[in-house]
Amino acid sequence: GENVLAAAVVRWSDASWIEDQDQWWLPGLHRGGYLYATDAAYLADVQLTAGLADDLGTGTLAARVEVGFAGAPQPGWRVSVSVETLAGRALARAPLEGDVAVYERGNPVQEILSAIHTRAGAVELCSRYPRVDAWSSERPALYRALVELRDPAGRVVEATAQRIGFRRVEIRGGALLVNGRRVFIRGMNRHEHDGRTGKALSLESMRRDAALMKRHGVNAVRTSHYPNDPRFYDVCDELGLYVCDEADVESHARQKSLCHDPRYAAAILDRGMRMVRRDKNHACVILWSLGNEAGYGAAQDALAAWIRRVDPSRPLHYEGALMERWHAHEARTAGGALASLVGPAEPVDAPVTDVICPMYPTIDALVAWSKREAGEKPLVMCEYSHAMGNSNGSLADYWDAIERHPGLQGGFVWEWCDHGLEKAGPDGRSYWAYGGHFGDEPNDANFCLDGIVSADRTPHPALLEHKKIGEPVRVHARRAGLARGRLELENRQDFRDTSGLRARFEVAVDGRVVQRGRVPLPRLAPGARGALRVPLRERPLAPGQEAHLTLRFELARAERWAPAGSEVAFAQLELPWRAPRARPARTRGRVRVAREGVRVRLGAGRVEAELDESAGSLAQLRLDGALLLDAAPRLDLFRAATDNDGLKQGVYRALGVRRRWIEWGLDRLAPTCEACDATEQGGAAVADARIRWVGADPERPILERARTCVLPSGDVIVEEEVDVPAAFDDLPRLGVSFALVPGFERVRWLGRGPHECYRDRRASAPVGLYEARVDDLVEPYAVPQEHGNRCEVRWLALEDHAGRGLLVVPPAGGEFSASHYTAHDLYAARTPLELVRRPETIVHVDHWNRGVGTGACGPDTLPRYRIGGGRHRFVWRLRPYAIGRERPEVLARQAFALPPARPR
Repeated sequence: GENVLAAAVVRWSDASWIEDQDQWWLPGLHRGGYLYATDAAYLADVQLTAGLADDLGTGTLAARVEVGFAGAPQPGWRVSVSVETLAGRALARAPLEGDVAVYERGNPVQEILSAIHTRAGAVELCSRYPRVDAWSSERPALYRALVELRDPAGRVVEATAQRIGFRRVEIRGGALLVNGRRVFIRGMNRHEHDGRTGKALSLESMRRDAALMKRHGVNAVRTSHYPNDPRFYDVCDELGLYVCDEADVESHARQKSLCHDPRYAAAILDRGMRMVRRDKNHACVILWSLGNEAGYGAAQDALAAWIRRVDPSRPLHYEGALMERWHAHEARTAGGALASLVGPAEPVDAPVTDVICPMYPTIDALVAWSKREAGEKPLVMCEYSHAMGNSNGSLADYWDAIERHPGLQGGFVWEWCDHGLEKAGPDGRSYWAYGGHFGDEPNDANFCLDGIVSADRTPHPALLEHKKIGEPVRVHARRAGLARGRLELENRQDFRDTSGLRARFEVAVDGRVVQRGRVPLPRLAPGARGALRVPLRERPLAPGQEAHLTLRFELARAERWAPAGSEVAFAQLELPWRAPRARPARTRGRVRVAREGVRVRLGAGRVEAELDESAGSLAQLRLDGALLLDAAPRLDLFRAATDNDGLKQGVYRALGVRRRWIEWGLDRLAPTCEACDATEQGGAAVADARIRWVGADPERPILERARTCVLPSGDVIVEEEVDVPAAFDDLPRLGVSFALVPGFERVRWLGRGPHECYRDRRASAPVGLYEARVDDLVEPYAVPQEHGNRCEVRWLALEDHAGRGLLVVPPAGGEFSASHYTAHDLYAARTPLELVRRPETIVHVDHWNRGVGTGACGPDTLPRYRIGGGRHRFVWRLRPYAIGRERPEVLARQAFALPPARPR
């Protein structure tokens, strides 16, 4: 009969208490296993410590080989170690060789020692190899080490091969150094997850993850919160990703007790030991992490001591030992009542960690730490910028602080991918399910959807922001030199010169390219700067026009993670070419006026407008008699809360500013027009209105004064003055919204894009002239929420297939979004299956849309990206036009002299 191997998988045990990670707790075996048999003598363990000598060009190798014997050890066994390139060229003429030490039989003392010690004999060898290529994330140079075990007759009985990389990792002068260079850690936390296969991952998916990271400026991975599949380290060795390897120790709910419980000490120590023994030969591993959120006790001290003894070549990382002191530091930094409760300042330090590695620090706390404590240990955030939903605000602000202040060396974004699981809905359509969708109780609802890519690895817009902060080159310019195309190029790479890059440039006027070409790059050493010349041809600008120079940097040669020609960086600079000041156009003719009760019908050429004096606002627009508006413009202060604004489900729904918005009634503001006076002034029709908006508290109204001018040109210009109660100190948005009749599906705009961007996440979105369909502007977050915003929009145009268009000129520096869903539709939905697409197009034109921040688990939106109470003034404009007969970009540049406002 056949031999059958049976295995039982225990789902819950006492070990579950130190496997309390924030993830799906899925049962079963997620990785392949194997059984193997050895000969009576065998290679029990191989430790290869490949480093660099002080000259950083000579490779060093310390090999420790343990040989196991099934019976009594026999003399005469030998071990050899040779190193070669992956192409097979040996680095030395002869391999390293050594005898396996055995104890003498018959010697009582030796017999006692043999009984005390393992039967494995150890061989320790070392050598140096001149002129090796050092391994780094930018240049992942690998070699092959061949280890052979020979019997006393000289026959090879076992051999193994290991890929190694020569590199030096150390902390010196308060900095984390790789090969003598202070490197910035632009990292990702990565759980093992796939939306369709759960925690069972293929090698192809691991390679896809690593390549996608490399293409977006990521150079490091923290294996949160357990050692990953062994194959993933092979991929990181090959493609070049630094790894913070983390032990499978997290006692999340019991982190202040189990670290002191002697019953768990052996398990904690065992898990760290097994990680080190398994992964010690990988060049990619530069930090050992003792675990995550597991407190700090004697078990961590013991584990740190064991690792330092076994592998002194890598620093240690452990946030749990610093957590309470860091929280006290943040409280002192923030000031206020809490600061008085934390006592005098203590250094944020602990002996078990070689790096200061806080979770979700504020930027102010990072800067304060740098000023007070930088000097002995570097600071690398183990988690920051929580990527839940529409998130990762202020990535550029974090990196501005990191690059400017000593001691700060980056961190790991939380986290790589959403933990959604594909599930079919009632109608057969699939969606990304989360906590509670499988009848699972208890659960954390959608708190598992916190990735910078979706469960199927579709990038969220924030990943492009990370690519921007991780670019290999940067362009600097002064105004005088910029006008003549004289720039400075900075090589931001640590180990590569710029010969692997090529560049091209574009000059665009109002988004339209007028000049393009290639730019020869100077060959700059790592960290160097040099002159960059762009052959600009200045051209005259029309009134109101602006010109931008955009440089794009590409791979000159294919890399393992991207083909040649892949863009790895861009820089955009506004050219200081002077445009004549736009002179206000004189309005010719008069607006035709006809009154029907509270309605005032206005005619201006082919455009007809209708004012509603009872509402105090524009009620309708027509072009050649065809309706354009499905819903009239109205003041709008509400948005569908992002996860960072506050969760709308789960145990954390009471947190965040969202709750206050609902308490204020911003989602249900009701208007009352207290006065409206429509008159003719200088050929234009002008309506001055005072509108009172009331939410939950009638004693706290929002007062709007709107001056709507309909000009003979067909332009509708609205001057807004909005008084917001001081108590409403953090608004979601401030602007107007309206809906267009079905059919307006084409959108063009001049502003930042093409992808979604917000005030605190816009570095990756250059100014340009973009075009999309309304449906393409949707960002399909797994939980519907505010999305699709575009920043610094000069104008946008919405067009249908019948030849009609509507130009919208937002307030200066304003923003817009267009969708087939209202904010209330998005706010009510828990999954995309609950959304019903509306035929009309809903448009938001904002004076200000709140930044997205990272408040679901971390700092909220920075104050400078929020909207407070007080008086706000802004102007916006509408203009219907006929496609082909009028060009929106020309109409947008027109300036008008408006009738003077009358005293209010």
